Amino acid sequence: MKISEKLGLKKSQLELDFYDYEIELDTYMFFDPYYISRKEDAFLAECNEYIETFFNRFLYLLQYDEERAFELFNHLGEVNEICLGMSRGKPAGKGVGRVNARTIFEAIKKSCAINDGVAEHIEDLRLFVEGVDKDKVSDMVANIIKYPLIKYTKEQCELLGIKLTNAEVGYYWNKTATRWDRGHHETLVIDGKRYLLFPKNLVSDAKYYNAQEFLNQYVLEFLKEKNLKEDTHLVRKTYDKNGSLKNAKVCKKDIVADYESRGEFLTKNWLSRFTKENPDVLSKFKNEIIQKISYGELDDISDEDIEEIIDNLIEALKSIPPGSEHATRYHRLISGILELLFYPYIAHPKIEKEINDGRKRIDIVFNNIAESGFLHYLGTTYNVPCSLIMVECKNYSKDIANPELDQMSGRFSANRGKFGIICCRYLDDPQKFIQCEMDTVKDGRGWIIHITDEEIIELLQQRKIDNTISDFLLKKYDEINNS
Repeated sequence: MKISEKLGLKKSQLELDFYDYEIELDTYMFFDPYYISRKEDAFLAECNEYIETFFNRFLYLLQYDEERAFELFNHLGEVNEICLGMSRGKPAGKGVGRVNARTIFEAIKKSCAINDGVAEHIEDLRLFVEGVDKDKVSDMVANIIKYPLIKYTKEQCELLGIKLTNAEVGYYWNKTATRWDRGHHETLVIDGKRYLLFPKNLVSDAKYYNAQEFLNQYVLEFLKEKNLKEDTHLVRKTYDKNGSLKNAKVCKKDIVADYESRGEFLTKNWLSRFTKENPDVLSKFKNEIIQKISYGELDDISDEDIEEIIDNLIEALKSIPPGSEHATRYHRLISGILELLFYPYIAHPKIEKEINDGRKRIDIVFNNIAESGFLHYLGTTYNVPCSLIMVECKNYSKDIANPELDQMSGRFSANRGKFGIICCRYLDDPQKFIQCEMDTVKDGRGWIIHITDEEIIELLQQRKIDNTISDFLLKKYDEINNS
């Protein structure tokens, strides 16, 4: 059973910002700290701060106070509120855990990478410390970023109208005080069990940042080129019938065998020593590997499923009558539709964010996480502040006009952003409203675009084929700019 089913949401993964994991079986996805550190996303950046402050503190204590370093490390057992990892059957705490915390700690302490300063970040433990792979690192990260996940869970539950419970949540990392704290927080409790939600773009397959990939695709490739250049005994040469050199190559298996013949086995400690002497190879690995890592994609959703989901959303939209009594229903439906249409350009929606000391509220606020497309270039090329995308949902039975534009533009600022979207049922005179949007731009108050039900339905139908939301937004921008 998926967590969304347990919550009774009747929403697909396409409509949800959080990763819809199985609650009785571990999901084969992971928290990859290297992926987290490289993404342009405010929430992931916050998570990275937690990870960095923990690991820096741990390395410091490991050098000066080993007992306290172990106390710090001993809190990194599996977080069963999350259900990620490689366990089979019900999640049962097979992460760092109390049983093997000392074993892993000793391996870290003895690692050449730690002693030589090669392992500078927590993900480097996967490359250089025996017994540590993606499941262990993912469990460590889950504990370290537990507090941001508590906050995220609360925001998602508020968005979706899910009741929270004030409960003891166990230990969580305090990045400011650099210590473990514990206490009560509003959190998600179902049938007496705590659950945490996390964004679908926070998890990845974590397939590539590992010792085997580093060794096979980078270290051995480097050594192949080095042996060829130096024309060592490992170079296999072939000649044509005239005695001229036809081909020269070095095989990876010959390199491995050569090291082993000298009693050097290509272990993680060997990788550490190699990296200390050849740091550029690790830099190349890190710079290139990020292109291969994929986050929580939706590959398991078939085209037929997507079409059915979209058809259901269209029918649901058509079934909601205009009017204030149906505003919440419309609001929550639009939130899911925007998630489907805009992901992976925007993410992490929050409902009715308070601003100006609570005097003004915004229906939904999304983080702009676009790395390409219109919402990326809006800030980088068009110089429109847009770290946050503000959305107002107007389930009016009447036409919207200047007051709605003034209401939204009054909430803009350089910090929050100056780009917003008004979702409404219809417009009597779209061209007149576009002119009003242009007036808002001319007054220096920001950019606002509208999306009607008719346009949402057109976008949903097109989404069955491909994602054209970036082109749609650019067209809207040009309409306002040229009006």
